[in-house]
Amino acid sequence: MMFCVFAGAETAAVVRLFPPPLDKLAHFSYYGLMTLLLLYATGPRWLWLSVAIVLLVGLADEWNQSMIAGRDASVGDWLANALGAALCAYGYTHWAAQKELCSESENDATAPR
Repeated sequence: MMFCVFAGAETAAVVRLFPPPLDKLAHFSYYGLMTLLLLYATGPRWLWLSVAIVLLVGLADEWNQSMIAGRDASVGDWLANALGAALCAYGYTHWAAQKELCSESENDATAPR
């Protein structure tokens, strides 16, 4: 998924995939999904590292776009990336905590008395 960000950069300069303001929604969704997948693979223990990696990929993507004719770097795009990553990281940690609570209550219910 991270590779696709850079591999498709030149193609997106020729064909606009999402017109503004839908491009911000695409950034939000793509980087949020990237964060969720990375957190699911690493677990909540690596939350900050996972989010930092995704934000650095977003920053590298914007820098890469600044060097491609027909593309431009945008702080707004990076903020959409960051908001998607942060919101999905929050949702994941909430889900993981709920999952842990349910697991503990199931263990308590099945424990012999």
